[in-house]
Amino acid sequence: TNENRGQTFGGLNTDHDTLFHGGRSASFNGTTDFVEGPRATNLEPAGPTNLTIEAWIKLDEAPADGATLVSKYKSSNGTASYALELMANQTLRFRAADTADGTPATSATVGKVPIGEWAHVAVTYSTTNGVIFYINGVADTTTNSFTKTIQYDTTNGNLFIGYDRSANRPKFKGKLDMLGIWGTDLSAAAILADYNNGN
Repeated sequence: TNENRGQTFGGLNTDHDTLFHGGRSASFNGTTDFVEGPRATNLEPAGPTNLTIEAWIKLDEAPADGATLVSKYKSSNGTASYALELMANQTLRFRAADTADGTPATSATVGKVPIGEWAHVAVTYSTTNGVIFYINGVADTTTNSFTKTIQYDTTNGNLFIGYDRSANRPKFKGKLDMLGIWGTDLSAAAILADYNNGN
């Protein structure tokens, strides 16, 4: 992710099932597979009130409720600085926490991530525009009242893919490719361009 390298756990496999010619996707089994990367400042957007998470994912079945795509650990109060999750009804949920109370604020989509096909998912956040979700390049839900100033753990703030250490939520089951985390809230045009480049 953004040139950062992590360690795989659980025998995580790579798969030729991908949208990108000559590439491979990561295939998560939903029980033991995840990736852990060390704390890196380029995964902690400055501000810290601007963030984009995007990825291509493929679900083979409905996800477990709260299955985590990516999370940034925050050991000081046992939560996640930020996390993008899937819910059992195939919607997406974004969580973020600050140091004021450690309680994560959440925002969720209306639209659903399809099963059995590749989908581009993204969430952008800023204190100006709130939280905006995108599914396959199209804006789904906007939550303007979301105003957390994201706080990071400067000692143990590891990044997890497919798992949320802070809450021991269900692991992600499915395929994942081209995960990106950006220190800005990308525009709708930029999200659409990323979708079109993969599609």
